[in-house]
Amino acid sequence: MKTDKIITAFIVGAGIGAVLGILLAPDKGSETRAQLKEDASKLFEGLEDLMYQGKTQLQDLANQVMQTVVDKVSPEEESEENV
Repeated sequence: MKTDKIITAFIVGAGIGAVLGILLAPDKGSETRAQLKEDASKLFEGLEDLMYQGKTQLQDLANQVMQTVVDKVSPEEESEENV
């Protein structure tokens, strides 16, 4: 969880830094807009990757919980069958 917060803060900070850098740069408006579009695209790709990682971790956790439930229920069923 702490790692996710650090990664999110890094991505947001990088995005803000990129936007400020572009806005303060002495480029033409069209060049600035193109650069903003490119940087926004990179930021969204990073967010998509982060969301995919979160989804994968959530699926893994759900599978672990399900397996724990199955493991806890199965021994009781086997004991009742042997009686």
